[in-house]
Amino acid sequence: MERPRGADKDPGTRKRELTRHSNEMLAAIDDLHGMESEKRRLPISTPGFHRLADDITARSREVFRMARDEADEADAIPTGTERIDDIAEEDDEASSSG
Repeated sequence: MERPRGADKDPGTRKRELTRHSNEMLAAIDDLHGMESEKRRLPISTPGFHRLADDITARSREVFRMARDEADEADAIPTGTERIDDIAEEDDEASSSG
């Protein structure tokens, strides 16, 4: 029987990976916001407008994939009291002191 991907990872490693993926998703959403803001400044229905709309559609599909993957990762972590922000702060402190 095949083990699920990441089955050998400890909860701390999984939480750090979940935090990293959450950060990546926030960055992708910021990127999507910037793209949509740019599209709003273009004349409607021009080739540039449609090109950017296609890019936005592709990026938004990527964000949905990231959200699905993040939910799957979270399902593999035991329920506890830690939040993603807690882990992010710990990682920030460790990287600034090391």
